[in-house]
Amino acid sequence: MAIQQVFSAGKWFVWTVLFGTSLVISPLTSNSSLWAVDPAAVDPQAVDPATPSDRDFFIGGFGKGISVAKYRSIDGSFSTPTLACSVENPSYLCQHPTLPVLYAVRETSRTEKTKGKSAIFAFRWNPDSRQLEQMSETPVDGDTPCHVSVDAKGKFAFVANYSSGCVLVYAIAVDGRIERELDHVQHEPRSNTPIVKNPRAHSIRMDPTNRWTLVADLGLDRVFVYRFDAEHGKLLKGPIDGGLQTLDGAGPRQLAFHPNGKFLFVINELNSTLTAASWDSEKGVLKETSTLSTLPAEFQGKNSTAAVVVNASGDRVYGSNRGHDSIAAFRFNEATGKLTSMGHQLTGGKTPRDFRITPDGRFLLAQNQQSDSITVLAIDEKTGQLTATGKQFEVLAPACIEFLNVKK
Repeated sequence: MAIQQVFSAGKWFVWTVLFGTSLVISPLTSNSSLWAVDPAAVDPQAVDPATPSDRDFFIGGFGKGISVAKYRSIDGSFSTPTLACSVENPSYLCQHPTLPVLYAVRETSRTEKTKGKSAIFAFRWNPDSRQLEQMSETPVDGDTPCHVSVDAKGKFAFVANYSSGCVLVYAIAVDGRIERELDHVQHEPRSNTPIVKNPRAHSIRMDPTNRWTLVADLGLDRVFVYRFDAEHGKLLKGPIDGGLQTLDGAGPRQLAFHPNGKFLFVINELNSTLTAASWDSEKGVLKETSTLSTLPAEFQGKNSTAAVVVNASGDRVYGSNRGHDSIAAFRFNEATGKLTSMGHQLTGGKTPRDFRITPDGRFLLAQNQQSDSITVLAIDEKTGQLTATGKQFEVLAPACIEFLNVKK
């Protein structure tokens, strides 16, 4: 295992970590709040014991706040989550690319009376108090905002609103707080189908070139492509329609780009499939290259998918199944654009809404929303296969994890 410092500023450290050892997971003492890797599995010559390897991560969901926990890559341990701030239904989180600022959306409606109206929040992370300090709370002109993202320069925030089927653009101030709404794009119902389909915007993110904005609309079975006007903060139609129309009733939900920026992966909630598409960043055009089921052939129960994550090398893609309650694993071939199923690993909980891979690539954290738990799965370094570690921690209705930034 080699650790190289890439960036440091004050109390913020950023590291590039490369691992090359097998892992054996074993619990510490029964009253410990950490889980560790068996010391015999770590090469003591490869690790500088004085090198900081702790990484804080935040947990949002449908509870009453955002929690924070610590992951120690040097021994594979996790601390018990503690409350970092109080806010209702912070269902999705993202970070500013250069500042210690976390953004969250409150997934409610514009008329909600008890939990607070739909809003986007900016919080500054204080590592000394281990608290998120609120910088701004800005109303969201939409219902059930379920996704938030930020552009690569940290100048704009984007919000997708599920129930109202619209997407919004906000200006970000130099200190990271949300300033004001800049654009509001309302998707229109599809009437050229046997049943009128209403828009359900589920996620929104910039492409790696920071020139195009992509929106997954579950209700319209489409991934929209907008040209982003960074001068005015507007979403514009491109010279050609480069969007991706999925199968009728597929329900595209979440998006993830391949590390090379040439492919996009789309998890389809309603028909439990994963789609790979080539991405032409010059023209802003998506073209489907492969679509596979996320479920075992023998499964006959009800299911909906939720999240999609690509590993750092881009040769493995994972998607979560809610119903089968598993993580589906796929190999991806860049040369052909094709996916190949690698099987499934049960999460040991109910309804894995979201999941994240630890920054070192060794573990996958599955967030089981309906069983109030986060399960730790080990990732085989060579094959990418997942295995249960038997470890999990309790968090009320978890729905999103965000690790502190790493500068690459």
